[in-house]
Amino acid sequence: MKLPNREHAVLHQFGYAAENWERLASDIRKYHLESEVDSERSTPYGMRYEIAAELLSPRGRGLLVRTIWQIDEGSDVPRLITLIPE
Repeated sequence: MKLPNREHAVLHQFGYAAENWERLASDIRKYHLESEVDSERSTPYGMRYEIAAELLSPRGRGLLVRTIWQIDEGSDVPRLITLIPE
């Protein structure tokens, strides 16, 4: 997942880096997939969901991020579209 410069800088500040992308992926699954959905909407490609929740970063600090997920037409597996630090 390629992030714009601002998002990359914020994630790096909290201890996430390309070398430990697995930690970010794990934290997103751990803290976001168990959280309440803030909004949902139908798109021509499937259902889209937004979740805002805090991650406990590698540096032990909380980081509030919004993730956007989509379940594509014909699938039942959520797919991460983007992550936005708040």
